Amino acid sequence: MTSEQLRELAWDDKERHVLESLRRKVAIIVKFAENPSMVVAGLSIPRERKQLREWVDPERGLWPWKWPALDNPDHPKNGALIELFWAALDKIDAGPQDSRTNLQQDLRDREAIIARQKQQIAELTAENVDLRKKAYGRR
Repeated sequence: MTSEQLRELAWDDKERHVLESLRRKVAIIVKFAENPSMVVAGLSIPRERKQLREWVDPERGLWPWKWPALDNPDHPKNGALIELFWAALDKIDAGPQDSRTNLQQDLRDREAIIARQKQQIAELTAENVDLRKKAYGRR
């Protein structure tokens, strides 16, 4: 169905198509959140309600709508969908940052281990020198 055909539908049919479009859009964003590997560079993800409203992809059955009330978090029927949308965006945004943060923490942990091991090597080397001096009678 084209955008023009959607505009020509009766109100009930149009509303049904738009509600299904909202469900599909949120499902796609949730899928991206669950599978971060699907989020590739250059992929345009709607980051706010207006962008979600304007997102059009006829191949996926995604249609725009002009009623902000439809995607309002306080909407009695669609509020839960919009909350899912926000949660999925938060998960997408947190994903790569969490990975970098974890890698940075791993590096700091490893650097601390290396520093402790260097200190142990220095202490053991000094102890070895002392033991050799004692064993061979040198002072």
